[in-house]
Amino acid sequence: RDFKKKYPSKKVHIDGGVNDEIALILRIHGVKSVVSGSYLVNGDIAKSLLELKSSVSDSDMPVSEFMLLKEELPIIKEKESIEKALEKIESYDLGFVFVENENNDFTGVVSMADIRKSLIKNLDNFKSLKVKDIKNSDPIIINKDDSINKMLKITQSHDFLISFVPVINKKELVGSVTFFNLIRSES
Repeated sequence: RDFKKKYPSKKVHIDGGVNDEIALILRIHGVKSVVSGSYLVNGDIAKSLLELKSSVSDSDMPVSEFMLLKEELPIIKEKESIEKALEKIESYDLGFVFVENENNDFTGVVSMADIRKSLIKNLDNFKSLKVKDIKNSDPIIINKDDSINKMLKITQSHDFLISFVPVINKKELVGSVTFFNLIRSES
């Protein structure tokens, strides 16, 4: 993570010494390609998402071992304006922001799609809306102790592609698994 922050334009390639489980984690964290045994983990975006959606992993490694930490994520309070949410979404370049209440409990997600849908439905009073008015209060989540296997089963159980999953401990957001680095490294 530190290397990617310090040298964002550098592409990281890893040649050997990792298994498929570690290769997946490295790809999630932005490694361009990984040689895992004789298998080169590299391909196009659609193929990567399809394989992620359809693959079965028997890994018991907890997602907390490789998730992005809370400090690395876009987070906003429910009472904030949609304009503030857009600014945060833009600055983090992930396409979403996590939402917390005043007690710092995780209460949902606002994605660009949520903002677009809200704009269409509330064109006349859009500027008066707050984050709490447009958030998805029931997003797909995983617990910090859940395994890679469970995370993949959750993503496979839905009929749409999932690009990120909030990681929760009780009511608190502790991190997120994002698949954006996996996708971006393919382009």
